[in-house]
Amino acid sequence: YQSTHDEPLLEKLARRYPELNFESVIAEDADVLELVGEGRASIGILAAQPAYPPELDFVRLPGVVHFDIYASSDHDLTRHAQVTANLLAQYRSLKIQTINNQSPATNYLPEGRSHWSAPDYLLLLELAVKGYGWAELPLELVERFGKNQLQRLPVKGWPRQVAVDVIRSKRNTPGPAGEWLLQ
Repeated sequence: YQSTHDEPLLEKLARRYPELNFESVIAEDADVLELVGEGRASIGILAAQPAYPPELDFVRLPGVVHFDIYASSDHDLTRHAQVTANLLAQYRSLKIQTINNQSPATNYLPEGRSHWSAPDYLLLLELAVKGYGWAELPLELVERFGKNQLQRLPVKGWPRQVAVDVIRSKRNTPGPAGEWLLQ
């Protein structure tokens, strides 16, 4: 989940650790768990999961991420005053599917008559902007990168709020900069 709230933190990190080599990897759900579990990443941020592998520690971040359903401004679904699950199912859905071929633990929406998948929300946003289907997307991401190109679909029960966790491996603990970030 990319956030404008991360930018001041990264600025502080750059000032505090000017010689630090830093890599940011865009991944979601099971891919984040795998990257941290295998030691490829020191810290992961992801939608709160119902359970974590025993080798991972997690901390719930304050606040939530708001998700809603979007389609390109000229998509057929934007012409409806109310969009139902049955109506969504008649159109192509765009969904998260991790690199290791897993879907998110919670699936709140019907799958469309067909679906396309991508491993991260930024790519889903791009597919939705180009009119390839509808997608569940973080509001903040849409505001930042797709504001005038995507339209919120009026689906009952949406938007929804998602808690966010920070995870780290119990075996491969982060170094001083990682510990500082966690604090």
